[in-house]
Amino acid sequence: MIDGLMSGFLAMLAGFVIMAGLVSAVSASLPRLLPEWVELDGTPRRPLIAVNLCWSFLAAMIGGYVTACIASSNPLDTALALAIVMLVLGAIGTMQSREKYPRWYLLLLLIITPMGVAAGGLARMKYLGLL
Repeated sequence: MIDGLMSGFLAMLAGFVIMAGLVSAVSASLPRLLPEWVELDGTPRRPLIAVNLCWSFLAAMIGGYVTACIASSNPLDTALALAIVMLVLGAIGTMQSREKYPRWYLLLLLIITPMGVAAGGLARMKYLGLL
């Protein structure tokens, strides 16, 4: 039982680290590579927001897939647990950054990230032939 919990926790941690690393890398480099996508006051323009939304979903999918790959038992349950964690962390992040970004973007990000994690877990289950 403890081994299963530890495996699930480590799988979630690995998926989260990969997801956060991918999102951070793109979020940090895009404004430098495409400064015209950022207003003078530092707020992002729509193209940057659109790319961030798409990339966040893809990164979340990768994180969910990796989580389901690493989890020794209940890979889909573990990926869904990560999706719930991302929903909670996203809600906290939304409350903290509501001044800088449009509300519609924050709400979409709050929805898209857990959906991406769940989609990644489902993709892994489909690959294993369990769906």
